[in-house]
Amino acid sequence: MPLPALWSFASPWLLLWGAAAALPVLIHLWSRRRYFETPWAATQFLLAAIRRHQRRIQIEHWLLLAIRVLILLLLAFALAEPVVSGLAGAGDPTLQPPTHTVLVIDTSYSMAYESGGTSRFSNARIQAARLVEDAAPGDAFSLVTLADPPEVIVGEASTSHAAILDEINQLEISNQGADLTATLEQVESLVNSGRDEFEHQRVHIFSDLGKTTWAETTSSSWRSRLTALSKHAACRLSAIGTEATPENAAITRLAVPSGRVHVGVPISVEVEVENFGSHSLNHKRIELVVDGQSVGEQTVDLEAGGQATAFFSVTLNVAGDHLLVATIGDDGLKLDNKRWLSVPVRDATRILCVQGRPHAAEYIALALQPEAGQGGLISEVASEHAILERTLQAYDCLFLCNVARFTPTEAARLRQYVEQGGGLIFVLGDLVRADLYNEQLGRDSPANVLPAQLNEVVAGGHYSFNPLEYRHAITQPFRSHERAGLLTVPTWRYFRLDQLSDSATVALAFDSGDPAVVDAVVGQGRVLVLATAASPESIDRATDPPTPWTALASWPSFPPLVHELAHIASRDRVAQSNVHVGDPITLQLPPELKESHGTLTVPTGKQHPIRIAGTERFWNYGETNVPGVYSVAFDEESTSPAFFAVNLRTIESNLDRVSRDSLVGLFDEQPRPGTSSSTLVERDAPLFRVALGGLLVLLVVETFLASYFGRATR
Repeated sequence: MPLPALWSFASPWLLLWGAAAALPVLIHLWSRRRYFETPWAATQFLLAAIRRHQRRIQIEHWLLLAIRVLILLLLAFALAEPVVSGLAGAGDPTLQPPTHTVLVIDTSYSMAYESGGTSRFSNARIQAARLVEDAAPGDAFSLVTLADPPEVIVGEASTSHAAILDEINQLEISNQGADLTATLEQVESLVNSGRDEFEHQRVHIFSDLGKTTWAETTSSSWRSRLTALSKHAACRLSAIGTEATPENAAITRLAVPSGRVHVGVPISVEVEVENFGSHSLNHKRIELVVDGQSVGEQTVDLEAGGQATAFFSVTLNVAGDHLLVATIGDDGLKLDNKRWLSVPVRDATRILCVQGRPHAAEYIALALQPEAGQGGLISEVASEHAILERTLQAYDCLFLCNVARFTPTEAARLRQYVEQGGGLIFVLGDLVRADLYNEQLGRDSPANVLPAQLNEVVAGGHYSFNPLEYRHAITQPFRSHERAGLLTVPTWRYFRLDQLSDSATVALAFDSGDPAVVDAVVGQGRVLVLATAASPESIDRATDPPTPWTALASWPSFPPLVHELAHIASRDRVAQSNVHVGDPITLQLPPELKESHGTLTVPTGKQHPIRIAGTERFWNYGETNVPGVYSVAFDEESTSPAFFAVNLRTIESNLDRVSRDSLVGLFDEQPRPGTSSSTLVERDAPLFRVALGGLLVLLVVETFLASYFGRATR
């Protein structure tokens, strides 16, 4: 049996306007004419005619009066916003409690793919908004983004549909991928929090089903979790986009392979383009722009699923940051058709060689810079006091040659230097105190920069290098160049290294199996340890005659090995100026400035004031959510602007989708009985539109009747 309708008013106090319905009656009574009856022979015939039509005229007047009163009553009725409850909106007369719906909208950047002039993301927002608009007044909603990381936009279930629609309309593409598992955890939390308040809950996901996001749905653990969730909430999935094989090409890499760029030295710029579609793309145009000026175009042919690389030669003649931009023609996904590269250009790479005794670092300095002003390298030799006296950030890397020990203050400075992107190369020797190195620089020390523990000195043999199949970047240049002498360097003394840190790798070993060169990433910098000496000044005087540690400094492989050590350790300034969306950017204050004020301009054009105090030296910014160029301009005119390029991770450029059929059984194809918003809630039908419609009809009828009755009485 249907429930009886229950009347209510959203604004009952407006019913007071119904008192205005008395106005026509009062006017009617006020305007009744007072007259005296005087017999007049000439009027007898007129009175007789009036008496014949008097009843009709009274009926007409009362009808018009009733219509005018009803018009005012309907106006007051409409202003009070009448609502009738107890009507089932879908023909189901059963009274049901409200529904809590968790809306999950995919904001990964593959959703920016456009087809027919509309993006997948726009379609997802439209469908989600329609679901909210069609909901019953008592239904509640939460809103979560399918992103990496996911974001809970509306956590507490809200019955304000206007507010939910506003949040949906404000959603933006995240410019990153999506983490389905992390999103599912957020959804589970929202569903669990609503179980006590809502008898009926559901989860509705809007996604393009990209493989990079949905591939994990094949795992049994994910399916088990979704099955458990479906016991408490009906789970539905709206697949956005119907393109079977969407076409897309993307710039996947824009790089300067050398890693460091010097003024006036030509560099090679590589632009890699990949075809993620199922059809070949011939004569794909690639353009490179440097500092706003086009330096050339190239075309490449791309097989389906293939990639190609275009090479450009560029010479930058001014020190400072330069901006390179590579573009290709537009397709359905425009976000990945452009890529930026910030290239810091320096006059030279500066290297500081610190020696524990005279001549301990001079061989390395000479190998790095045989002649002044050549090779793009400037090497300086200094005593160990330079660690505290020099501005270490002014150097790209430090060689610490046969330094006996370090004070806690020196160790702290070295830690700070390497954390902020500097390179340290420890070259050991006869003065080195292994116990003090481990105490001040080892893994149990506050500094913790050594990638391995120093143990006893290995003696009593003749040892050679083992390149370990030339796997490491330091040894790769020696592959097929055995005459360079790397394999024949005689070594008689070295420190045994063990207990390598988690990030450490052995770049070069001795034929005894012990590490010769250990390499590790520490913070934003790099640390290397050469287990033997690099100077003939290191001698074991306990033997007769004294035994040198090694002949490395006199061997032909010494200069290229030192250059490779410096190349690996020195800061790759190009890499530091180029990050991915979501990664922080780090700005180093120029050494000549004690403190500075400036302005950060983000790709959207918004500007943020920044201040770097003299004690900080570095400034970090983490809100890199939009791809493009982030520029920092200092207030000091002598300091050039700094550019940071933030690019997409192109994993989302692959628009392949999982099959909807593979998800059968995980999501409801149709609403469950009692779970649709049209049946879960007793319908409250607003009647103010009906009242306004009736009011309009009465106005037309009153006008017509007044005109008609007026003509009839003439």
